[in-house]
Amino acid sequence: MKNKQLITAAVIAALATGVIALVVVKIIPNPQSAFHPAMSESKAAQQSSPQQTAGTYATNPAAQNSTALPSVVVSSIVAPPAAVQPVAPDSGRHLSASEGGTLKRARAVLPQGQASIKVGDRTFAPRNLSSHFERIAIAGKQDVPVTLTWPADNTSGDVFVHAIQGGKIDGAENWKRIALNQSKKVNFTFTPDASPGLYQVVLRRGTHEEALEFWVPTKEPKFDPPTLQ
Repeated sequence: MKNKQLITAAVIAALATGVIALVVVKIIPNPQSAFHPAMSESKAAQQSSPQQTAGTYATNPAAQNSTALPSVVVSSIVAPPAAVQPVAPDSGRHLSASEGGTLKRARAVLPQGQASIKVGDRTFAPRNLSSHFERIAIAGKQDVPVTLTWPADNTSGDVFVHAIQGGKIDGAENWKRIALNQSKKVNFTFTPDASPGLYQVVLRRGTHEEALEFWVPTKEPKFDPPTLQ
């Protein structure tokens, strides 16, 4: 009696499980078709007409490989750059745009001056080395007549003379503006102070500068620089 009851309960449980499973299948559809209808339709189409699908792949081989990259054809040819013509060194003129040059203002270079300096009974003609004349030895408080000429200068109207380390120009101040005469010459007298050392007299024409250099000897001649004397 007890065994029959157990068998009956097992059969009932099995039937109940089958009914629940059928109900679940009916209520919950295929998740692929629910969330991806396009996929489901494509799959259905392939299943319904396999011959049509095979024909598509047969007539279009590129469709067999969906990862193939499209080929790129370059139809334009890049021309090489035009040869650059060398530009001759600047000769002081303007270069036109057709010559490939950059327009620029011609830079005026003023000619260097020539000096004649009288020290006592001797007259020196110091060389002009990169706008600095050779150094000349003079005594403290000694009057030194100076003559400067710029025979090739056709642009300057005067010369600004300035004793930058002290001393006097023509017995007055340490500077003086002197007009250039017809022969492009200036004359003045430089008088240093009593202190030993270097005295420079700057000669300025526009923005161009040159310098006379004088040296008053110290009490230790071995420490004095080389000079004309």
